Amino acid sequence: EYWDLFEDDAIPMPAIGRVPEAGRDEHTARIYRHYNLDDPGISDDLVRRARRGYYGSLAYVDDLIGGVLSALEDGGLSASTTIVFTADHGDMLGERGMWFKKVLFENAIHVPLYVAVPGNAPRRVRENVSLVDLLPTLVDLACGEGSFAPRVPVDGRSLYRLIHEGDEAWPDTVYAEITCESVPEPVVMVRRGAHKLIFAEQAGALLFDLDRDPSECRNLADDSEYAEPVAALRQAAKATWGDLSALKDKIVANQKARLFVAAALEEGTFRSWDENDPSGSGERYLRHGKSYNAWNYFGVKALRNATVESD
Repeated sequence: EYWDLFEDDAIPMPAIGRVPEAGRDEHTARIYRHYNLDDPGISDDLVRRARRGYYGSLAYVDDLIGGVLSALEDGGLSASTTIVFTADHGDMLGERGMWFKKVLFENAIHVPLYVAVPGNAPRRVRENVSLVDLLPTLVDLACGEGSFAPRVPVDGRSLYRLIHEGDEAWPDTVYAEITCESVPEPVVMVRRGAHKLIFAEQAGALLFDLDRDPSECRNLADDSEYAEPVAALRQAAKATWGDLSALKDKIVANQKARLFVAAALEEGTFRSWDENDPSGSGERYLRHGKSYNAWNYFGVKALRNATVESD
């Protein structure tokens, strides 16, 4: 039914098409190699169908949100409930000929963040914020400004003041990184105001002015007019991540250690390497090593039996 809400002719095609091989920066080239995006089978019809499916998925989410809001209204809780809606990443959806995530272009990393606080008039906050800001924000929203007092250092700042009244002291700088299976080296991003730097030691730098170039088509990293923001953002990256070559060595060592632990855990009775709550709450949700097919929505007995059998 959500597919049928849309017509093929109404689905816009990517604003920026496939990037010719000769025009690809290394950050773009690696994702083409990783996903084999030069496959001739990725036709315009397939692109349009994929985007239509995405639109349908968004419409489905809209309906689910509507159900939550209706339930709050019916229960008399709307006036006392703060609602936060966000997502973990976007999707390239064919822009630049790319799909999925694992890149630091805006289509993949720019996510929605809606915060509805009873009594607050609707407005848009334009400062740059990050998902790492959510933990302190949620605590302050629930318990009052200044309530977040972690026992260990935590990245991120509470958005409480931005949400309620604005914050002139907000640093307006956000960070992101990719150190997963699609990259041969750490790739980092720093955005401050409209300037956004994507950088890796071997792949080089990309700088975009998102006010002038929201589609990220013009790399300004070597433009003398932008030498100052490039230097400032590279310094911010260095202060955050240090030596990226040394970071790569640490990542590889960490991978080897985790692979060793994973192999050891394959012996004997399975026990997850991460948090194991003594109350047994871990049996109430799916974890790595458990079969999705064993899930029973009416209880956890089937899941527990499947876990015992798989052991």
